[in-house]
Amino acid sequence: MVSLVAYGILFLYFGFTAMLRNAYNPFADPLLLVFAGALAGLVAPVRALLRAGAGYLRLWEIPPAPSSRVDVASLNRLDHANNVKTLVRAIQTNPYRHKFLRVNREWLIHNIALILGGKNYLAQAGPEL
Repeated sequence: MVSLVAYGILFLYFGFTAMLRNAYNPFADPLLLVFAGALAGLVAPVRALLRAGAGYLRLWEIPPAPSSRVDVASLNRLDHANNVKTLVRAIQTNPYRHKFLRVNREWLIHNIALILGGKNYLAQAGPEL
């Protein structure tokens, strides 16, 4: 669409430039009224034809509202969200935290030391790590 408009502006510019360089007066041309009438006579039928075609193809018709069918995918998403909430509540309990610390003790110590002290700290660290 943009290229068509750009071409139209370009051709309009070329046309005006040609008329100005040749000192052409379009209003002195006896066929100006014939061209204007022919253009007006073509615009109305073409416009009506395009509107009828768009109506036949239902180009601008708004689709109907969705039916009242149950969307299983949305129910699954709601169920997943509910399960995530349950998991978050379980994570926030003390028994879960203690079990997590017991199972992941070595990994936690290594990564906390790495974050707080960097690689040099791990290289110089004693047997306590």
